[in-house]
Amino acid sequence: MEISTRVDATKEDFVYISALNAFGISSLNSSKNSEDDWTCICVCLSNGNLLFYSQEGKLLFTEKCASTSIVAVKLCPSFCPGNQELVLLTADSRLIAIEGLSLCVALRAACVYISTGERTAKEFSSVLQLNAQQFNLYNINGVNDVLSTGITQVCAFDQYIGAFMAGGRSEPVTREQSPSYLQYICTVGSRGKGEEGASGYDSSSKRQREFVNFVWRSTQPLPGTLTDALFLLTSKISNNIPSFGFRSFLGVGTSRIDQPRQKQQLSDLPTTQIYSKSFLKDGKRKSERTFVAPNGWNLMVIVDNIGRILLVNTKMRRILRIWKGYRQARCGWIEKQQKCSSNPNQAAPSKALFLIIYVPRRGLLEVWSMQNGPRISAFEVDDGRLISINCGILCGNDEILEGNKANSSKSSNVIFLSAEGLFYVSFLVKFLKLGAMFFCFYT
Repeated sequence: MEISTRVDATKEDFVYISALNAFGISSLNSSKNSEDDWTCICVCLSNGNLLFYSQEGKLLFTEKCASTSIVAVKLCPSFCPGNQELVLLTADSRLIAIEGLSLCVALRAACVYISTGERTAKEFSSVLQLNAQQFNLYNINGVNDVLSTGITQVCAFDQYIGAFMAGGRSEPVTREQSPSYLQYICTVGSRGKGEEGASGYDSSSKRQREFVNFVWRSTQPLPGTLTDALFLLTSKISNNIPSFGFRSFLGVGTSRIDQPRQKQQLSDLPTTQIYSKSFLKDGKRKSERTFVAPNGWNLMVIVDNIGRILLVNTKMRRILRIWKGYRQARCGWIEKQQKCSSNPNQAAPSKALFLIIYVPRRGLLEVWSMQNGPRISAFEVDDGRLISINCGILCGNDEILEGNKANSSKSSNVIFLSAEGLFYVSFLVKFLKLGAMFFCFYT
């Protein structure tokens, strides 16, 4: 493997990369919108800046998102235009949700304009206004990771409890239908050394604190300039960019170049309070890593600081299973489709979900069947890292968003990177054959 390019993300002293993400940009061809044209690399810095690069290492544009470090960045499902949003978590417990459609159009346009030399990344960043919202996680501190599980329908019990917590016993419930919310899962954990005792337990006086918070956000549409421009402006754009009026938006070749738009930084957006609707509480436990299952399974695993792996149902908000003795473990998910010959009347192929656990202290790579199945396989491996590839495609079609693409069983989203820099996927081929046999027998 060769290094294709090197990028200096920052030249400032004491500024470092705090989070990374990469995702594909969907193809403009309507028949191939389940495929990506190119890959965007999202780089978050400790000074709150957000940088977008092309796969060739070209800087597309930058955004000032916060005055503190950006802890995490995730491409998540949403109700916003494009059915996706880029969620940023800052060190001061704020969430910034960037609308997926506006981000996709901006990235496509930036790639074209910069590659043709019409605009530089600095010029593009000075006029581009992304459609976004900023939220403050009320009374939730020390959040080290966030993910979204999509839109959830609130049951009547949660609706009445929420009204009671908001306004007391006299608070009326006026909605006849249960409202929908976008659910965020925020995990609390240490971000560095020295924040916990030698035994790994929480040494603070607050023994009963929440280490997982389920936060709900209202599904009201985002107001913004770029979304309006996408549907109202009709000026044509060359170079395979859709007719969204982007040249008029940037002031290229029109009178609007003499009337520049005042750009508002994402860090200056008005803040909305969002609250934790439920939580998992344990004063001794801190989250280290979270790994969410493919869409449709409503599962995630949390690796904590005391050597446990917790399997959580994100819909029921409950812990289903706990593995002990897995300190510093890393996990991944593999979804397998299999149509068993013993059930010929089954029209659609059945699906099975497997959890991959890498235990560096034992040098083992384990495969477990979900949700309550046994360990079906284990491999001895050298030192390395288990990499879970679940970045997704920005503005992909519904099949991609729902996780029902037909070729999902042909490729794995988990690879193993050795200490020598080698990628291993051959063990997955052996596992998939074993998993298919086990799945047919187990079901």
